Amino acid sequence: MKVQKNMKLVVTKPQIVSVTVLTLVALAASILLSAHFGDFTMRPGDMEKTKSMHHHS
Repeated sequence: MKVQKNMKLVVTKPQIVSVTVLTLVALAASILLSAHFGDFTMRPGDMEKTKSMHHHS
């Protein structure tokens, strides 16, 4: 990043593109990781199971 004499920050197009790409890659990686380790499937009876787990105190 270049700082001009009037202290205005100049961001170049490649910098914006690279930050955008890195952000999208990180987002995709987090989705894939959570999908791999988590269970996103909705089955009948799942809601009753989770409700009983939260109300056993």
